[in-house]
Amino acid sequence: MLNSSLGNSYYVIFHSVRVLFALEGIDSKTHKGVAHLFNLHFIKLGLLPGKMNEVLSGAFEMRLDSDYEDFYFASKEETKEQIDNAGFFLNEILEFIKQQYNVEL
Repeated sequence: MLNSSLGNSYYVIFHSVRVLFALEGIDSKTHKGVAHLFNLHFIKLGLLPGKMNEVLSGAFEMRLDSDYEDFYFASKEETKEQIDNAGFFLNEILEFIKQQYNVEL
């Protein structure tokens, strides 16, 4: 159950980036491409905090480990941290969208 929480929290992060990409007319066919373009278009330009890039890449690595490593067992602590990171990431994206597009969410 903890391993699936890591995957689910990653997808909160991933899909929030995809929403942002849809608004900006950006697309990528791969998860790594999404991370690269997010860094290029939002982090390097200073539009969003650099911590978000760390959260995205860390979440991606944890999802890979939890989904594909046979003997990977997530701890409660790392799962809680990952869920907290997903909440932080989603809130930052929502605030950016509200400010950038002048919309209420």
